[in-house]
Amino acid sequence: MENGRIDPDDSNILNPVTTLAGCGMAKGSIKGYKDGKGTAALFDCPSGLVVDGMGNRLVVDVSNHRIRKISIEGVVSTLAGSGAPGFADGQGEEASFWFDFSGDLVVDRDRNVIVADTGNHCIRMVTIEGVVTTLAGSGGVRGRRDGQASLARFNRPHSVTLDQAGNLYVADTRNNCIRKITMDGMVSTFAGRGTAGFADGLGTDAHFSYPVCVCSDLEGNLFVADCSNRCIRRISSEGMVSTLSGHRDHNGNLDGPGHSTCVNGPFGVVIDGDDGVIVAHRDGNRIFRISKQGLVTTLAGNGSKGFQNGPGANASFNCPTGVTIDRDGNVLVSDTCNHCVRIVAAKLTPPKRLVHNQEGVLSDPQSPVCRGSSRQRTSLMTFNDVNIHIGAQIFHGQSNILARSPYFMEKFSRESSDGAEKTVKLENIRPEVFENIHTYLYTDKITFPPGFDVLDLHSAAKFLKLTSLQESCIEEIRQRVDIDNLIRSLRYAKLFSMDSVKSRCIEIATTSVSVFARVLLTRDYIELVNKDPSLHREFLEACACVT
Repeated sequence: MENGRIDPDDSNILNPVTTLAGCGMAKGSIKGYKDGKGTAALFDCPSGLVVDGMGNRLVVDVSNHRIRKISIEGVVSTLAGSGAPGFADGQGEEASFWFDFSGDLVVDRDRNVIVADTGNHCIRMVTIEGVVTTLAGSGGVRGRRDGQASLARFNRPHSVTLDQAGNLYVADTRNNCIRKITMDGMVSTFAGRGTAGFADGLGTDAHFSYPVCVCSDLEGNLFVADCSNRCIRRISSEGMVSTLSGHRDHNGNLDGPGHSTCVNGPFGVVIDGDDGVIVAHRDGNRIFRISKQGLVTTLAGNGSKGFQNGPGANASFNCPTGVTIDRDGNVLVSDTCNHCVRIVAAKLTPPKRLVHNQEGVLSDPQSPVCRGSSRQRTSLMTFNDVNIHIGAQIFHGQSNILARSPYFMEKFSRESSDGAEKTVKLENIRPEVFENIHTYLYTDKITFPPGFDVLDLHSAAKFLKLTSLQESCIEEIRQRVDIDNLIRSLRYAKLFSMDSVKSRCIEIATTSVSVFARVLLTRDYIELVNKDPSLHREFLEACACVT
């Protein structure tokens, strides 16, 4: 035991395995495409997965060519992707990916998902509203070229991670190297000569062979699943490459000291809170951990191909390729050929970047998901300037930032990109309201000063299809409900299906007989009786306990 947690090296741990989502079965797993809750949902070869700052799990659904989301409650939905292989930026199902065999992803501080789009040879970004843009590389064009992001070339990039400064690192698989993308959009080769081989060394003096996954720790070290070399490599922040576990010419034991172990077909890697490396052993059908001291132990998987839940030692997987850790220390596994996502309750120390306070804020300010703003990163892309006319006022902005709104994305996609300025007229949003939205799009922050009309802001956010901002407004509206605005808030809640606001209105109205009586004396209540009798009846029925 350490810090109240069970030591994962303790042989008495059962590490029970269960199914989180997808229809894995011992007699043959069902693949397909279907949103739904838990095992009612269907996947087709899930691969890379990650946990965002709110506890949602994002999954690359490879053969469905989509990014799927599994909520904290276990509900599976689709964030982006048309379902057919291709290349297109856009919003939600208008966008296309080509996840050829694999794909991986990471979440930045703004909850944007950065994706290695393997078959398109490029790096994409998906906002929380589902707007897809291209960060680096050219869709469908393979190669190996350093330089500015849009001119750089990759060859089957399988994985991506972030460091403390917000730099991206890419496992450029077919180029047999690790690439780096800085915040100013410059792509360089961080480690690996570019030809398949095996050699430790500094930077481009080292050799990799089919590196398929890369992850980072809080000290700036990278860990790489060097698949064809059958080992896990470590790259220091200075670029020195060494071998942590396994060797391509070694056929040793599965568990034991790192140098004596056999790691045939390592795929997904992630770091836990004790600096252990968790590995999805695709060819070995198991999940194992490499401690900071280099000791390898199996967490789950009996080594045989199949589907079986239960104690870790008895469980079976079928080509697990993706692995991550949630805030409770559970290991989440993309069980690729079983077409489902599994949970190994290993009780590990979660990564510091996933430890949250009561407000849901990341408690580690040095986490790469807390630094390196996507507002800066998206500005690396070349977009035209935009003039937004609202009455007599004109707002100026960059279209790549404004395109966080699906409304603007649709507007821009219908216009030419020949370098001319774009002009958008908004007639149903007040200037003072849009000023707040404009700030939000650039900073991802919103404030609600006393007296500010949150209802107006919510209406504008809905028009501009800004889902996250709508959610923030709904919560603020719920908190602001009082006797004086209760009926007005209730009517607005009905109009926009705000269940939490409606519940809050009823909760306040039924506090006591005197409070209910005061509500009945408001001018808004008289208007409710005359203009919306059905809501009036519903309100009285809900408040029957005090009448």
